[in-house]
Amino acid sequence: MFQATRDGILKFFAWLLMLDDTPHSIAMGVAIGVFISFTPTVGLHMALVVMLSFFIRLNRTAGLTAVWLNNPLTAIPVFFFNYLIGTWLLLRPAIHWHEFRETASQALAFEHWYQMLWSVVLGLGKLTLEVAGPLWLGSLLVATVFSVPAYFVVRRLVSARQRLHHALGAHVHTPSNPGETPHGKTLQDR
Repeated sequence: MFQATRDGILKFFAWLLMLDDTPHSIAMGVAIGVFISFTPTVGLHMALVVMLSFFIRLNRTAGLTAVWLNNPLTAIPVFFFNYLIGTWLLLRPAIHWHEFRETASQALAFEHWYQMLWSVVLGLGKLTLEVAGPLWLGSLLVATVFSVPAYFVVRRLVSARQRLHHALGAHVHTPSNPGETPHGKTLQDR
């Protein structure tokens, strides 16, 4: 299982580095996606990336992919960590994990897909200021701590890959999806 996860991560990064765009645009897409993924704007992550792409020069594909760093399986634990950071910064006592999990689950519960659009407004309305304030503060700090280095690391890696590509004069196929290799074959064809 670990081998499959590691291979998947490596294939994702290989695909990311081969996107056909400037290093800045790809890195900005990843950084914005990482930043948004750590904010408690559940249900709006992808829409926020698309909206920001009209105002900031970023690669939408990289941003929409990076926003899934925090996903439905990881959201509540990540937000609890962010909440703990916020309570620590505000010198407030924190509620227990079980109470936070219950509160967050109720706040983000929806039965139909269209209710997801309102989950942030309605859901955060259910959270008390005792939880929402530290959660937002911690989330903004954690988002910054992860997204700023992500920009510089991805920009450097993409730049190095593009310089190498141009230096070799190779005309390598740019993969259109994470499961495709640089030679145009899918992983199943190998």
